Amino acid sequence: MSIKKYKLDKEEQAILNAYESGKLKSVKNLEKEKKRIEAIFSNQQNKLRRVNIRLSERDYLKAQELAMREGIPSATLLSSLLHKFLTGQFTEKVIVR
Repeated sequence: MSIKKYKLDKEEQAILNAYESGKLKSVKNLEKEKKRIEAIFSNQQNKLRRVNIRLSERDYLKAQELAMREGIPSATLLSSLLHKFLTGQFTEKVIVR
């Protein structure tokens, strides 16, 4: 059986290092703590804010086209792109023409 190697970001590497060096401590009543943290996270994730933005006609039409290809509303696509950018999950593609 082979072990997959993953590229870790700085935070993940710090957690792994802390685990391997024994700096992490077990949590008392793990299931209760998991539920508490999940509730906190869930409450934060569900808060939505309405935002109005202005886009160029060209960008708007491209967003609509891509959203139609993906089968999702254009607002959902734009929200997803913004979220990925802000959380560092967005990767830039270089297009050579």
